[in-house]
Amino acid sequence: MFVRRLNLDLHPMPGHSKPGQFVELLAPAKINLFLEILGKRSDGFHDLDMVMTSVGLYDTLTFTESEDQEIRLTCKWESTDCMNWQQEKIPSNQENLVYRAALALRDHARLLGKPTSGVEITLLKRIPTRAGLGGGSSNAAATLIGLGYLWGLSFEPQQLIDIAAKLGSDVPYFIRGGVARCQSRGEQITPIEDHCHLNIVIAQADSGLSTPDVFAGCEVPENPVRIQPMVDAVSSGDPSRVSDHIHNRLYVPAARLAPSVRGIEKTMMDAGCLASAMTGSGTAVFGICRNATQARRIAGLLRARQIGWVRATSTIPVTNYLPLLAS
Repeated sequence: MFVRRLNLDLHPMPGHSKPGQFVELLAPAKINLFLEILGKRSDGFHDLDMVMTSVGLYDTLTFTESEDQEIRLTCKWESTDCMNWQQEKIPSNQENLVYRAALALRDHARLLGKPTSGVEITLLKRIPTRAGLGGGSSNAAATLIGLGYLWGLSFEPQQLIDIAAKLGSDVPYFIRGGVARCQSRGEQITPIEDHCHLNIVIAQADSGLSTPDVFAGCEVPENPVRIQPMVDAVSSGDPSRVSDHIHNRLYVPAARLAPSVRGIEKTMMDAGCLASAMTGSGTAVFGICRNATQARRIAGLLRARQIGWVRATSTIPVTNYLPLLAS
């Protein structure tokens, strides 16, 4: 999570709100370098073993303190090159994880006897929805961090992660971001020593898939693929080693539901990517490139073929704001 602009007292006196103060955060997307299913849980979820990394594609969230106690959310798409299905209206009520995150943090603060204020939240979307890029989860994590700043709240890191876990499986990961191994439903996070900068291209042709539908078409493997080679590859800093161990168990059922996934993967490999895979439950596909120049070239090729939504970008380092919130 990255602070873009800040205009507030980071350590206000309790109960002394200052309407007009604001904090603006960039909420990054993620890709799954590795995703394996280990089993089916009694609560209906699956036990997962994943390696996720943040990438340089962002939504922007602005949190502005207001005079009343209301939480208001305004959402809009920034880019005009999003396909028509991406221009659908984004909910601005409790259907949106941002709104639910704000309510959850306010409720937690009140349980601790800490005052909060009203807030105007503006969400500017750039990350495609239902793509496996984690945009909604990242937005929720940004809301917890942004309002933590705005309301002058102090948290132990695990407190904020526990709140995040109740909002969604991927939300805890985005509290810290970077490269991490994510286990159980995804909420158990182990940071990975990261020396690996990856230049990538990301594309999405279809309107996305329902995550439950994708999981419903996937069987638990008798012999799961081991994650340790990917963990070692990321730590080595060698993009070629990372490319050798790319894996996503959800690829096959997703490709059955959205054949474009397979087509984009093939196009990326034919264009020279070191590896290509779907991220999360789809339908976005990423390709690992040798350098930024190649990533831009392949992105141009995909746009020329009118694949759909396309971006050339790269992985980004971790930026952890939890110590400041705990100060």
